[in-house]
Amino acid sequence: MTATKTGRLAAFLPRLFRLVYPLVSVLLFGLYPVLYFYQRNVQLVLFSSLARVLLIYLLLIIVVYLVCLLLNRGNSIRAANAAAVFMLFFNTYGILFRFILEKDLVTARHYTLLPLWIFIAVYLAWLTSRLRPALALNLWRAVALIFAALAVVSLVGIVPTEINKAQLQRKQYADAAVTAPVGGTQDPDIYYLLFDEFTGFKAVREYWKIPEADAFKTFLEEKGFYIIEDSHGFNTVTLHQMASRLNHTELVGDDKEETQYYELIADNQVMSYLKSRGYTTVVFDEVSWPYPAMPAINADYLYELDLNDNSDFGMIFDDFGVLIIDNTMLFSLSQYYQLEGFGYRPHRNMILSTVERVGNMDDIPSPKFIYSHLMIPHRPYLFDAEGNPVDSEYYRNWEYYPGYWVYSTGIIRQMVENILADADPANPPVIILQSDHGARLHRDPYTEEQRTNILFAVYLPGYDTSSLLQDENPVNTFPLIFNHYFGEDFLLR
Repeated sequence: MTATKTGRLAAFLPRLFRLVYPLVSVLLFGLYPVLYFYQRNVQLVLFSSLARVLLIYLLLIIVVYLVCLLLNRGNSIRAANAAAVFMLFFNTYGILFRFILEKDLVTARHYTLLPLWIFIAVYLAWLTSRLRPALALNLWRAVALIFAALAVVSLVGIVPTEINKAQLQRKQYADAAVTAPVGGTQDPDIYYLLFDEFTGFKAVREYWKIPEADAFKTFLEEKGFYIIEDSHGFNTVTLHQMASRLNHTELVGDDKEETQYYELIADNQVMSYLKSRGYTTVVFDEVSWPYPAMPAINADYLYELDLNDNSDFGMIFDDFGVLIIDNTMLFSLSQYYQLEGFGYRPHRNMILSTVERVGNMDDIPSPKFIYSHLMIPHRPYLFDAEGNPVDSEYYRNWEYYPGYWVYSTGIIRQMVENILADADPANPPVIILQSDHGARLHRDPYTEEQRTNILFAVYLPGYDTSSLLQDENPVNTFPLIFNHYFGEDFLLR
């Protein structure tokens, strides 16, 4: 009996191998787009995001291969080639749909384009499965070899960066050594409130023509803010801009990898200097949402966006997953996987909790430095101008940016009013309102100058704001403050 079972197993294993090993070409071919996009974004995305998408793709590819195997009556090479053809069409449908939509070639509708695309995919997969055995085998070998080589190239780019990311996450930043505060209790509290992709007044007036902008400007001026309308970041790269301003130095071009920007932000000169003066540092950080690989900022109190705060509905895909799936046939189902809850509840709660907490910090010793980076009015555009929820299908539609910009001004008003109501009249705070860059819209006649035009408004008690320029470089933000309030002599750019 044992010998019989062993013999059956010995006969079964080669047959199983002949059925399974052709799947290798489909896996390499089907999974390559995931590896390609991950390699391009490896410094910004967590490995767990890659693993989630790979698992979904793996299950899909196996199902497609098994169907092709069944239709080809167990001929594994033919099945593998047919499955590869289908995966080619599966991985490119979203690209085709957006191309047709953007070029306005014809009226693009999923219910007409997708069935046609599936029909072509199935028909060409069937034609491929009819190839002569020798030609089919050569095609299989070519696909396997080419995409194995491409996978190796991707992994060569991924592995060293993953090692670097892991080392960066483990790195512990030492607090600035403080023996005795140089300053004193009369040093003002400093609020640095950053709003991501908030277009400056000049570009709003020239291009967006948002009528509420003038009322918002009047509100700030009545509160005592000085508005710098013609200030520009020198590019639209968030990490680059924040690393430059928090270290008051104009980093040249894109001369650093994202992981180096991470370090410059996490352990920045502005906060180190203020700690040396006895400041308590508080950070409200949402930038870790689009850059989850970024290490925690070295602050005494750190409030971060809680991605687990999604228990009502959960999240199907994160940003990386959406980037991949939006290129596929599943793009037709985007209204379901980009749920209203996608990034919604954690983001909303972070906004509301920051607004409440920033103006209620009596329990934190002064002098204190509060740095808040909220991802508004950056997409997804969750609310309209009146604060009503936007349907998820419009989260990335630029037509909804002006309404979200107006909604963001309401958030800023609340924060400013809360801070000033909580402030000590005998020692009023310094408040800086800024954005990293303006709306990154790429549409004529929207210009690069408009894309870099930022919000820049300052509340500087006792400061002669007439000395400030209307095109003040945002890199000068903290040198100007430190020179005036602390008698320093930092270089201005």
